[in-house]
Amino acid sequence: MKLELNGDDLVIYLNKQSINKIDLLNIDTLENYMNKLFIKLKKYYDIKLQGYYEVDLYIDNNYGIIIEIKKEKLEYYEYLDDQIDTKITIHNNSNFLYEIDDIIDIKNILKTNYKLYKYNNKVYLKLINEINDNLMINLLEYVKKICYNTKAIDKFKNLICKG
Repeated sequence: MKLELNGDDLVIYLNKQSINKIDLLNIDTLENYMNKLFIKLKKYYDIKLQGYYEVDLYIDNNYGIIIEIKKEKLEYYEYLDDQIDTKITIHNNSNFLYEIDDIIDIKNILKTNYKLYKYNNKVYLKLINEINDNLMINLLEYVKKICYNTKAIDKFKNLICKG
């Protein structure tokens, strides 16, 4: 688990090995998992969540999931200590983009099944098909950042090559 904290907002990166037996599309399983996750954040990371949050789950078959938790500023409703209310949106079958520097090494690792995009002077890799865990581990060694909200980058005019 990797965490990024930005004020009251939080992004959690979970690889597919850590969630492979969890059916996050089942509402009961998802609710149970999110409750355990919030308890874990408080207990092990000393992150106290209280109030109303919008939670976006981005699910990618290759990487796993990225959970974006944004706190909403509601002035008209007071929450008790440790009381959390959430609105969860699931983005199933997301295609993450991976910001990379070294295009040549990536081409040697993957050979095929990818597209490269250029956006704001940065290069992003998109996997076309699912890859095995070993290839994913090798790929992640070259990744600077994983992008999960990719609408601006993933446009046809930004495509620079296919592999």
